[in-house]
Amino acid sequence: MLGCGRKEVAKAELDAKVVATAAAYARKSQPTYCPTVVVLKADGWLADAVTTKDPWGTAFAIDCSGSIVTATSFGKDGARGTSDDIRATAVVGAWSPARPSPAGPSDPPPSRNSPSVSETGTIGRPGQVGRTFLFERKEDYDESITLVVAKDHDGYGALVRGSAMACEPGTRVRVLESTWTGTRRVRIIDGPFSGKSGWVAAEEIQREAPTSP
Repeated sequence: MLGCGRKEVAKAELDAKVVATAAAYARKSQPTYCPTVVVLKADGWLADAVTTKDPWGTAFAIDCSGSIVTATSFGKDGARGTSDDIRATAVVGAWSPARPSPAGPSDPPPSRNSPSVSETGTIGRPGQVGRTFLFERKEDYDESITLVVAKDHDGYGALVRGSAMACEPGTRVRVLESTWTGTRRVRIIDGPFSGKSGWVAAEEIQREAPTSP
């Protein structure tokens, strides 16, 4: 990544995730517009202490496509579309509790793209570059959402550094459990965290394409 230090890259990934998540909440409240970091600050979606710039001094760019919001750091070179860009995505409404169906709470909420219990999938969305955070404890996952909603940037950063597994896009997982709040407990199948389990939003997992016989 053009000589970028690991510390700066890790901070950019974390800050981009906070910005993307704040933008997703803002877009949910006003679906017709895609906010900038200036708007997020002005409207109170980002606390005063939260940075709107990456470690190299460039403001995060926000792009919206349907329910997907992406925050991008242009990296050390400051140029968009180069190999050191760092992105994080969030899903509008990803953490809204789903309404139970008449079938009862034991049935998982329907999802066309996210795998169901016992199925395998991959972490991340098509074209995603930034890593996705998985939490080993459900309590920590829930706390991460609480901190994001409260705009507690420092608390969220400390929680991620102490409790989260940062999985690369394409990491294979198997779904172990599904909840009505739109979360999945998964077992990581490959990569540095292989064998560990963690909690993540259902929208952060993509169903694997069936293999040809």
